[in-house]
Amino acid sequence: MFNLQAWFVKNKREIIEDIILVVFLVFVWLFIAEPRYIPSGSMLPTFLINDRLIVDKVSYRLRVPQRGEIVIFTVPNDPSNDALIKRIVGLPGDKIRIQGGRVKVNGQPIERQDLEYAYLQAHPPLLQRFEQTSQQEKNFELRPTLLAHYEPEQVVVGAVFPTQEIVEETLNRSQVAQLLGQKEAAVTIEPGGVFINGQRLPEDYTNEDPDYNCPGNQCFAPTGETFTVPENSYFVMGDNRNNSRDSHIWGFLPRQNMIGKALVRFWPLNRLGLLP
Repeated sequence: MFNLQAWFVKNKREIIEDIILVVFLVFVWLFIAEPRYIPSGSMLPTFLINDRLIVDKVSYRLRVPQRGEIVIFTVPNDPSNDALIKRIVGLPGDKIRIQGGRVKVNGQPIERQDLEYAYLQAHPPLLQRFEQTSQQEKNFELRPTLLAHYEPEQVVVGAVFPTQEIVEETLNRSQVAQLLGQKEAAVTIEPGGVFINGQRLPEDYTNEDPDYNCPGNQCFAPTGETFTVPENSYFVMGDNRNNSRDSHIWGFLPRQNMIGKALVRFWPLNRLGLLP
């Protein structure tokens, strides 16, 4: 006959050790670090969908958040209370302006999609792959997207395949003109990006410039030349600028809403490493 009391006495030490381990793991989860995964493409190309991260929940209790760090947080005044992951772009007191990059022909801006699809049509294998993947993938978040990144004399254009890779090419102004069937002299390129206190923020981690202006109609700050980040608040954006629900839509992020800083990517193993 099974003797429960004897079994308990015999295994008492192991039971206590298991309880201590569980309490320790819960403590670590709540106050030190926890795993997270990437559910969407809003941080492409930095993170792919289903990447796994470790979140550091201690650092921001000891120091202030820094520009360029990747933060996990809850959106203010959002009843869903879902945690998001974005990059810190604006610090308290920063004056910010966001400018959409674009190509102009004879002084008139062309639609970004016209440039992107002209590039696809000039590369039939990429166009075929893009269309097939878009049609076959039922999950909207896993469908490929087009990209365009503007510099004064060149444009980086291509496509992003969220679960695979980025296919891109840098075109100079002459090549852009040829792609659009225009003379080189007729084409000008206006770089886009985020301007902090009048200086364009260097951002090699984005896959395309914003296609909106802020202040502007697609921004929480619709008027004025710039907007200022309030005290104890931050301006955060997804690296996939035109497919991200971030501060340009819902406003500033209070510091108290921050859960922690993305510390390390531990999956997939071939991209294991510390994060900025």
